[in-house]
Amino acid sequence: MLDDESLHQGENSEAGPSGSTTEPESGIPVIFNARSGRQIRLPARYTDYLPAAPHGLRHVPPLSPQCDSPAAHTNQPSRSPSPQEPLPLVEYRTSPDDLGLFRIYPSQPTLFPEQADTIHVVADAPTFEQPPPSLCNPPTVHSLSPTGDITPENLYSAFSSPTAGLLMCWQYSGSNSKSAAELNRLWSFIQDSKFDPTLHTSFSH
Repeated sequence: MLDDESLHQGENSEAGPSGSTTEPESGIPVIFNARSGRQIRLPARYTDYLPAAPHGLRHVPPLSPQCDSPAAHTNQPSRSPSPQEPLPLVEYRTSPDDLGLFRIYPSQPTLFPEQADTIHVVADAPTFEQPPPSLCNPPTVHSLSPTGDITPENLYSAFSSPTAGLLMCWQYSGSNSKSAAELNRLWSFIQDSKFDPTLHTSFSH
């Protein structure tokens, strides 16, 4: 049976030449056996591994410390141009027309829309449905001016003939139950060869 002294001596034995001793590591307290007075050391397997500081490569020269010298010219950050303020809008008002109506625009327009103009005058997109030419330029009645006064002389100028005007007056006067079929039937009686318009003085209903 091994005594405590031989046990501690076996733990303290390290690989190496006989009789060689290792110096105790600095910073580690040295403990001695109370009976034999020998130094007590921990086995090597219980020694913590402390990684050393990284070493530089031998073929790379050490970096010389650089002094922070003030820059000769400091580049000022480029300032973006301040956005220009929009010009104030000047209200534009058209002259009153015959009815006293006028238009107000936030600024002077480049085009004054006319009442008779269509969307095809101000826009010509190819996706627009093209109407027939007859609808683009409707026929105008040259004998009746839109701004002219209606007098007994031009009362029926909007119709193809005074006779057509009289027939339309008959249809839309009196009872409103007269249909277009009744108007055509009246016209068929008037066109009869036996119809004499000169006998209007002797006819009464």
